[in-house]
Amino acid sequence: MTNWHGGKGSSTRPTDKQKYNDNWDRIFGKKAIPLIGEKMNKVELLDVLHNNVVNITFTKVNGDVRILKGTLLDQYLPQKEIDPSGVEVETIVETQTRKATNDNVVVAWDIENDGYRSFRVDSVTTVEIIEN
Repeated sequence: MTNWHGGKGSSTRPTDKQKYNDNWDRIFGKKAIPLIGEKMNKVELLDVLHNNVVNITFTKVNGDVRILKGTLLDQYLPQKEIDPSGVEVETIVETQTRKATNDNVVVAWDIENDGYRSFRVDSVTTVEIIEN
């Protein structure tokens, strides 16, 4: 006769444990973030680079697959140069930020080769956070 609704907590809701685990790892950076089906945009990728050291796997224009150990953390970037007149020389990242640049290209510091490298955002296949 009564239509008991069960109330709060009467039964567990169905959950997708795999989805929960994947999101946990993605948020806290414990494994690679696959970008299949959902590509990162330039802003998201720059945010990850400014806050972490990452392995970025991407396909070069010539078709080669490359893994870049890169970052934009200040502690890894080279010191600013000062020209003979005492003025700081603008870095490549500052120049890219100031100028109207291709919205699909990102510049990052390559830790292993000590130099700036650029790649196209749409060519990125995985991003793996290796150090916060």
